[in-house]
Amino acid sequence: MYCYVVSAVNLAGEGPNSVEVDAKPLPPLPATPANLTAINGDTLMASLSCTAAAGAASYNVKRATTPGGPYTVIGSSVSTNYVDSTLTEKVNTYYYVVSAVNLAGESPNSAEVSIKPSFLLNYLTKDTESYTAPAQISLHAITLPKSGSTSKVQFFNGTTLLATVTQDPFTYVWKNVPAGTYALTDIATDSAGNTSTSEKLVITVNAPAGQMINFQSSINGNSMVQHRSMTMPDRVGTAIDQTIDQ
Repeated sequence: MYCYVVSAVNLAGEGPNSVEVDAKPLPPLPATPANLTAINGDTLMASLSCTAAAGAASYNVKRATTPGGPYTVIGSSVSTNYVDSTLTEKVNTYYYVVSAVNLAGESPNSAEVSIKPSFLLNYLTKDTESYTAPAQISLHAITLPKSGSTSKVQFFNGTTLLATVTQDPFTYVWKNVPAGTYALTDIATDSAGNTSTSEKLVITVNAPAGQMINFQSSINGNSMVQHRSMTMPDRVGTAIDQTIDQ
């Protein structure tokens, strides 16, 4: 940091110093963002991501409808992730670049990436709000391709493929699901081979609760007989007889 004052001078001499001001040298321009990716997910949206650029304070996201531009700035973000939710079905392909910004100015644009929205709708639904293990979960994909028809839908738990359905209705029943939390998605494919990934559907399957529901005692001669009925997670109404000699 540098500190400055100014004084005025004439033939009679020099006047008092001005009020002091501080100044910091500008940082160098930020590096160019790298590894830009664009994913066309559910409906008309694009999820963009890039590697953090050295010296960047924020990022400008730019879009065009022809390769190479001209680009229009559609948003700014302090993170390396951005969601463009302003796509329209009238445009076949969108082209994106990202630049990094700081006090010194703006970096060159990143390498260009493109997406081709092929589905107007791809939405994954479930059959109920509450599940208890071992659960049966009915999943249904609602899809609307931009053109043609939906040829198949693949259902996933995380990265694990659960099933592939090739005809409407695109429904899959996942059986005997143990307790836990699951992030489910579908990938829909249209008749031209274009794909769309739905947003995550998070489902929690609760563990069954065990409880003692009945306890009885009786005396038979010199012995006391105890009858117990219990509900366990994996069995219901198990009777346990115990004899205690007196």
